[in-house]
Amino acid sequence: VTVSLGREAILHEEIRQKHQAWKAYLQAPVTVRSQLFLSLWEALKPLPHAEQQHQLQIIREWAGVERQTRESYQRMSVSQLQRVAQNPLFTIGGHTVSHTHLASHTMETQLQEIKENRSLLQETTGQPTELLSYPYGSWNEASVTAAKIAGFKAAFTTQNVAVNSTSHPYKMGRIQVKNLGERA
Repeated sequence: VTVSLGREAILHEEIRQKHQAWKAYLQAPVTVRSQLFLSLWEALKPLPHAEQQHQLQIIREWAGVERQTRESYQRMSVSQLQRVAQNPLFTIGGHTVSHTHLASHTMETQLQEIKENRSLLQETTGQPTELLSYPYGSWNEASVTAAKIAGFKAAFTTQNVAVNSTSHPYKMGRIQVKNLGERA
């Protein structure tokens, strides 16, 4: 597939501002570049983590850029996670090791991702990890089975539905908390 970025081949300030305001989870792509980004993300999302990283490295080499992480996108440190876990207002829940799109993978891969993450969190925090949230809300019946086998008491999808006494414990809805940024 060949994509022409046309006048967007150079990232001008006007395009950069459009991208910064773009909410991909709410809006259609605002530029050809954002459409290309979304298409690449959708193609990479179901791949195994190692293959994702390999393909991203190919893209970086093609683009002539080094791997870098935005400072504002840093993950929590171990000590930050431990402090949050000690606060009685918070419960640390599981996800996966590599934020994998679970429904795209075998039962064995799903179970490994879920179990390793749970073990790591429990070792790090010294507390039980009993709840799981499926990355991207991606799950299938194998995911439900993997969550049970891994020892979770419940798991959450991204379905915007209320949880009540009839909710399936491994298919519970959750409300997305949006990143609203800093308030002045």
